Amino acid sequence: MKIDNKKKELKISIREFAALSINHGPIRRKSSTIPNRLKASIGTEIHKSYQENAKIRNKTVKSEFYVKYKFNFEDWTIIIRGRADIVYEKDGYTIIEEIKSVSDVKSLKSYEIKQIAHSLQLQLYSHYFQNLGNEVKCYLVLYNLISDDYLKIEVKTENMTEFINSTYEAIIRQIEAINKEKDVLSQRSRKVKFPFKNYRPHQENILKHVVNSLEKQDRLLLLAPSGLGKTVGTLYPSLKYSLKENLRLFITTSKTTQQKIYQDTLKLMQKNGADFKAVILTAKRKICNNVEFICDTNLCPYLANYSEKKVKSAVDLLLVENVISSRPIKKVANNLSICAFELSLDLALECDVILGDYNYIFHPHIRLRRFFNVPHKDSILIIDEVHNLPDRANDYYSPSLCISELLEVDNFLIKSKITKKLLNRIKSLLQSMVQYIRGFVEVIGNYEDKGIVEIEDEKIIHFQNRWDNLVIEYIRELGKYGNVPDASDLLIIFGEKLKFFNIILKESHSAEFSHIYGEGELKIFCKSAAYKLAEQMKGFHSVIAQSATLYPPDYYRKIIGFPDNANIITYNSPFPKKNRLHLVYPSVSTKYKARDSFYDNIAALIVQGISSAFGNYLAFFPSFNFLNNVKKELENFQFPLKLLIQEKEMSEYKRKRFLKKLNQDDEKYLLLGVHGGIFSEGVDYQGEMAIGAFIIGPGLPAYTFEQNLMKEYFDDKWQKGFEYAYRNIGLNRVIQAAGRIFRSPSDKGMVMLVGCRFNTPFYSKELPVDWDLVVTSNPIHNLNEFWGITG
Repeated sequence: MKIDNKKKELKISIREFAALSINHGPIRRKSSTIPNRLKASIGTEIHKSYQENAKIRNKTVKSEFYVKYKFNFEDWTIIIRGRADIVYEKDGYTIIEEIKSVSDVKSLKSYEIKQIAHSLQLQLYSHYFQNLGNEVKCYLVLYNLISDDYLKIEVKTENMTEFINSTYEAIIRQIEAINKEKDVLSQRSRKVKFPFKNYRPHQENILKHVVNSLEKQDRLLLLAPSGLGKTVGTLYPSLKYSLKENLRLFITTSKTTQQKIYQDTLKLMQKNGADFKAVILTAKRKICNNVEFICDTNLCPYLANYSEKKVKSAVDLLLVENVISSRPIKKVANNLSICAFELSLDLALECDVILGDYNYIFHPHIRLRRFFNVPHKDSILIIDEVHNLPDRANDYYSPSLCISELLEVDNFLIKSKITKKLLNRIKSLLQSMVQYIRGFVEVIGNYEDKGIVEIEDEKIIHFQNRWDNLVIEYIRELGKYGNVPDASDLLIIFGEKLKFFNIILKESHSAEFSHIYGEGELKIFCKSAAYKLAEQMKGFHSVIAQSATLYPPDYYRKIIGFPDNANIITYNSPFPKKNRLHLVYPSVSTKYKARDSFYDNIAALIVQGISSAFGNYLAFFPSFNFLNNVKKELENFQFPLKLLIQEKEMSEYKRKRFLKKLNQDDEKYLLLGVHGGIFSEGVDYQGEMAIGAFIIGPGLPAYTFEQNLMKEYFDDKWQKGFEYAYRNIGLNRVIQAAGRIFRSPSDKGMVMLVGCRFNTPFYSKELPVDWDLVVTSNPIHNLNEFWGITG
């Protein structure tokens, strides 16, 4: 449906017109065994086959017959249009047939016909021909995707004039009511007040820059260290502007800890009188209220029970609150026995603010299609901690096919109750795919090595088509015995993964991508998703991207896909310099080939460094191997702090337990972690939780085959290969880690950059200019002076 309020014109399809007249909303589609793309594919084939056979039987048959009504109502023009599947003449009648597919193991003879909307579609097509003076007969053709049979049902024709007139009048009245409501709702912006008595340093300037960007529909890149209040600084003017202009505000983050900050800020604004609705979207697996996480109407009662009536009731109950998190959504969903995740998405349609993970905006498969598959100039986007976005986006566009996955599917087939003939055909295709992937060994020379290969599009498409056809046969064969595969079926899961691989493959023949084979894995490696991000952000009214660590800013502008004319605003830390000590200790090397010789020196340096002032300290290393080697050396020393050691895999519970220990007064700790890990980013070590950090080395990514491909790409594109693929990423981790120490104006602490590379301009020039780096070979002297220790 397209509404042009300026022209006073409404364009609507016959399908939408029929659905709206019944449900006062779109037809809801539930998840089922057959993936939607396969349904669409089968449906298209069914339509073509049925239409072609009909043309053979009757030469007057016309397929996809275009039907159009045009009405004037008051100062509005209404255009209703559609395409009838089949129209032909027979025995003095105009025959109209509409083909609809169902996916059910039941026989069509016992299928209960409740598709009123489909019948209405036929009636609306019929009305067109009746107005031409034709005698009309209508038939609904139901086709069962699983049993591969069909049933033709005659639908009685009726005079639709009164129905059509009353329906489009109701739609127009609803549009006008919405427009009036928007005028009223826009007044809510006046109630949005700045939630604090005073502005923080530079915060008022941040507000002005955000307002200017919103009014000009610009892209704003904001570098604002901790203490400037950038969350409120961007959220407050964006919320106020979005309510005034009737826009939707999306806020996206990379971590749930950041979502909590926004949630608390939104609640604070609401307490101060702001009138808006906000929802926090939670990952499907986390919010799932089923015993087992299976999104299939045949196996999940909450999904099968999902109906328009219950959803409306649930949404009305939830909208009593203003800032709605997963807990009340799950509670209401449980009470009504409906899917909590689907409920959160339907609730989002009624909200002014939608807060969620990067996936919901940028992932090509997971993103919110209900918002972003249509023009979304009516939406503002805030991207928090945007320095995390490039890596995440690269991963989105780097699918792989593994031999191990194919072998898992092969093992799964052994338990399947299908004929031996079909089993052998599927196994034969699996073997062909395994051989295709293994064939790249000859291209790169060694099975264990990685190398660039050329993936054959035609071959993958051929595998995809054959696999899809076999999956359809597989589903139909199970359906003969009243069985359906569930959403955990490996044949269907692999088919969807193969399809996604194929989609990205078609787009991957450009410099941004490399095709890699190694260790039994065929991978499309995305070196930069900047142009993909640019395309996705192009649809928004305005985009505000922010972080405390965007050094160098122009590098981040490029790799997140912002245009050359994007507004870049940077600020220094507002905290007193007298409370901050940034030391550089260049007397050791943390380079990969040299670090073995300095583990003991680094351990000794840490022990000396923590002796000047008693408190909690952090030490961050380039890798877990480096961390563990220094840990062994630390065990040879006597010092008053207990050790907390980050592990490669840590539960949320254990992470919180570590942080809780740092809040204790009776014990003090030295936490050893890694650059870019769960303790070096996105954590507020408030007050005395940490008074110092040792940052070991510049945190460069490991020298891998993939990372070197990125280096080559950035060398060719901007002549900055090492800077963009290694240095800038590493220094971002350093700045993030250092930022853990200074979280408020009263925090006093030290940061020690350990390693000779920090004393070179190539690295030091890209660190924040207000750090006032002190290069020292005797850090104890500097620390004692800083902490006021004499003697």
